Amino acid sequence: MEPVKELYESLKPVFENAAPKLFEVWEELGVHGEDLSDRLTTVCDHVTALLTQMVKEETDLKTRILDSIESCGNQVNQLTSELGVDPFQPEEHIPLIALEDSLRNMCNSLIQERHRRLKMLKSLKEEEQKLCDRLCETPLYLPTGVTPSEEQLKEVQENVGKLEKVVTKRRAEFRSLQQEILELFSVLDYEVTTSLEHDVWECDIFNCSLSSDYLRRVGDLRNELETKQREFEEIAEGLREKINRLWDRLEVDDGFRAQFNKANRGCKKAVIDRLQTEFDRLEELKLANLQRFIEATKSDLHSLWADCLFSRDQTEECAPAWSEEVSEDLLALLELEVERLKQYYERNKDLIGQVHRWKTLWHEHLDYEEKMKDPTRLLNRRGGGNLFKEQQAHTKLEKELPKLERQIAGNIRVFEDENNCTFTVEGNDFIDYIEEQRATEKLKKELEKAEKKKVK
Repeated sequence: MEPVKELYESLKPVFENAAPKLFEVWEELGVHGEDLSDRLTTVCDHVTALLTQMVKEETDLKTRILDSIESCGNQVNQLTSELGVDPFQPEEHIPLIALEDSLRNMCNSLIQERHRRLKMLKSLKEEEQKLCDRLCETPLYLPTGVTPSEEQLKEVQENVGKLEKVVTKRRAEFRSLQQEILELFSVLDYEVTTSLEHDVWECDIFNCSLSSDYLRRVGDLRNELETKQREFEEIAEGLREKINRLWDRLEVDDGFRAQFNKANRGCKKAVIDRLQTEFDRLEELKLANLQRFIEATKSDLHSLWADCLFSRDQTEECAPAWSEEVSEDLLALLELEVERLKQYYERNKDLIGQVHRWKTLWHEHLDYEEKMKDPTRLLNRRGGGNLFKEQQAHTKLEKELPKLERQIAGNIRVFEDENNCTFTVEGNDFIDYIEEQRATEKLKKELEKAEKKKVK
C-alpha cells in the first residue's frame, strides 16, 4: 500500500468517528444554517492548518538536515585535507537523515583525530624544546597553525629520540669529565675561582647545559688541570730528587727521611711548599759543607763520563772538574755539568746502553780468546761439558756482535740526523772505535806469535 493511501486509510476512521459526534453536539446545541456552515469551515480550516504546519515543520527539518549535510560535508572535506586522509565517500542513494548522521559522526571522528595529533605534537615539541635547550640545538621546524601529518609527528618523535640519545651520551661524557676534574681538584688541593669551575663543582648533572661548546670548555678545563698536575709532579719530583741527593751528601738520618717522605706525598701545592722549604734548608747546609759537596759532585761527574762513553780529552775540557778551588760558584758549575750529562744520558740511554752491551760482549770475546791459549784446559776431562757450553756461548756471541754493530750504526745515523752532531765512543767514531779494538786484538796476536817464534 502506498504511504499516501495508508495515511488516508488511517485518518478515515478518525473522521468517521469524530464527525457524527460533532454533528450530534451541534444538533443538541441547535447549530443550524450559517452557524453550522461556519462550524464546518472552522473544522476544515483547523485540519488544513494542522496539516500545513506539519508540512512546514517537516520541510524545515529537511532544510536543516540539508544545511547540516552541507556544513558537515564542507568540514569533513576540510579536515580530510588538513589531516591528509582519504576523502569521505558516503554510500549511494542513502537517505538524508542517515547521510547527515554519517557525516556528523565522520566529522566528530576527524575532529578527535586532529585534537589527538595537536596534543601529541604539543607534548613532543615541549620535550624537544627542553632537550634542545640543554644541547643548545635548534628544534625541528614545523609550520605553525597547521595540523601535523602522521609523517611529521613521526619525524618529530624520531628527532626527540635522537636528542635523548645525544643527551645520554653527553651526560655520560660530562659525568666522566666532572669526576676527573673533581679528583684533580683534590689531588692539586685546587682553589675553585672561575664560574666554570664552580659550575663543575656544584653542577646537577640532570639539569646542566650539555652543549658541545660547554663540554669543550669543560674538557679544556680538565686538560689544563692535567697539565698543571704534570707540572706540579715534575716540580715535586725534581725537588725530591735534589733533596735525596742532598740528604745523601749530608748523610741525613734514614728515619727523618722516611718520616718526611710519608708526610709529603703527592704534588699538592702545600706539599711542594714544604719540599721547597726542605730543599732551601739543605742548600744552606750544603754551603756549610762545600768541600764535601764539591768532591761528591766531581765523583758523580766521573761516573757520568764513564756512563756516557767520554774520552780523556773530553773530560779534560770540563775545567771545573779539575779545579782545586772551593767556592759556591765552582759547585754551581759542577752541578750544572752533572745535570747536563744526566739529561744527555736520559735522552740517549738506549743507544748508549747498546754500546755498553757491545763492549761487554767484546770483553767476553777477548776473555774466550785468552782461555783458548791455555793448553791445560783440554786436560781436564771433567770439564768437557763446560768446554762445550763455552763453545756454544762463544758461537752465539760471534753472531750477536755483528748484528748489534749494525743496529748501533743505524741508531747513530738517526742520532746524528736529529742532533746535527757526531756521536762518539771514547772520543772516536763508533766504526773507527770498533776497528781500533779489532786492530789492537790483531796486533796483540801477531806480537804473541812473533814472541813464540823467538822462543823456538
